[in-house]
Amino acid sequence: MAFDPVRRTQDLPADLAMALFRVGQAITLMVRDAAGAGGLSPAQANALIFLKRGRPGARNVTGVAQRLGTTLATASEVVDALAAKGLVEKTRSAADGRVVTLALTPAGSERADRLEGMLEPLRQILAGLDEAEQRTLQQILAKVVAGLVARGLVRPYLMCWQCRFFRPFAHPDDPGGPHHCAFMDAPLPAEDTYFECPDAEPKEGGA
Repeated sequence: MAFDPVRRTQDLPADLAMALFRVGQAITLMVRDAAGAGGLSPAQANALIFLKRGRPGARNVTGVAQRLGTTLATASEVVDALAAKGLVEKTRSAADGRVVTLALTPAGSERADRLEGMLEPLRQILAGLDEAEQRTLQQILAKVVAGLVARGLVRPYLMCWQCRFFRPFAHPDDPGGPHHCAFMDAPLPAEDTYFECPDAEPKEGGA
């Protein structure tokens, strides 16, 4: 009922939902404009950023599908289009020939770098809030995101350091993998802990 303007005058949660809907519309426009300026669709732009910032082991068509919230077939079409533009390269996994890993080409990495500024108008507006307002908004939005995650409507995509499965410095004698992921039950190289992971879950008490 959030779309009913009369209802919103009597229902504060509905009014807040509409405010977030309008923010979402603005974000959609920012993404569309930034993507279009580079000859990309919004889905292609989001896929490029995921392939730059996502955990290396998740950089495949399944990972792209999860990030875009779409089917494997649609994600495959997005990847094929990016590959045709010379922005993404595919490599068949040596461990499992059925798995195709994805990586940005130098041109794809440069394009992803430019796309990362697409939310700057929103960042500037938020920067206009004082620090106390920013902290309050951060806490409120964290609760909203947690509710959406609980309903299966969004994935949090956290870094290892924010995840409950992360075990820092569990292998101090292994310079190639000093940390440990309890979800995958595998060592983690230090550099991999700063990527976003689709399987991450917030630590107790929030990220």
